[in-house]
Amino acid sequence: MDKLCINKNFLSPWNPLKGMPLVNIDYLIDVFKTKTALSSEKIHAAKTKIIAPLTNSSTGQVEYFDNRHGVDFMEVLRAETAMPLLYGKNVIISNDKYFDGGSSDPLPLDHPDIISSKKIIILTRTPDEFFKSRKWILLCLRL
Repeated sequence: MDKLCINKNFLSPWNPLKGMPLVNIDYLIDVFKTKTALSSEKIHAAKTKIIAPLTNSSTGQVEYFDNRHGVDFMEVLRAETAMPLLYGKNVIISNDKYFDGGSSDPLPLDHPDIISSKKIIILTRTPDEFFKSRKWILLCLRL
């Protein structure tokens, strides 16, 4: 999988010269769609609720999508990884434009579905320093 994702098709300083974003999220999502068993249907059918914060381009506010929303979750994943400076595009979901939710809610622990969860798994690019400076978060994650 690493060889499929970590290569010049995904990330290259030459991509902008070819009219592509520096980080080609479209390539990454296409790899997930065609080379793995991951699909929007399987994500929707999963027993585990998956919550993804996205930033609405028009309002700048966070909006939460989950795998029960009925939208193509691969597009939610595309938007979730669409960092503005590196990808340079918005992702259209239900006629609205979205990008990476990390700028509007980097650690979505206040979402009602997350607060009420018994077990939380967080996938983030947030640096370890963020967690170290907030010991109460570490305490919550250890429970």
